[in-house]
Parts: sequence; C-alpha cells; structure tokens
Amino acid sequence: MDVPSLPQRQRLLLAELSSVARRYGTDGMRDAPREAAVAAVRAVTDDPVLLGIQAGAARS
Repeated sequence: MDVPSLPQRQRLLLAELSSVARRYGTDGMRDAPREAAVAAVRAVTDDPVLLGIQAGAARS
C-alpha cells in the first residue's frame, strides 16, 4: 500500500505492519493465538493513524 502523504518513516512502519497483518491474517500464522497477533502488531507500532490505515486496507 502506498500513502505518499505520510513521512518516509511512517511509510516504512506501514509496510512492516502490512506484513505482520498478512502473516497473521492469511499466511501460515492464521491459527496463532490472538494475543500473539496483537503483540506482533504492537511490536511494530501503536500509532493510531497507521493502525487505522491498515485496518481499512484489511477490510477491503
């Protein structure tokens, strides 16, 4: 996902967040405990803007 209006650092975090979401949402870790998925997301960021962007992307 490309959000050119975000600063470079946030775009990098968003790419990492997207990777974590894909890993826990559709790839091999889909059956992992929810707590593990939440911890993996929190390890990347707690930025509400980035989390909101990723949540919107996941719903599409």
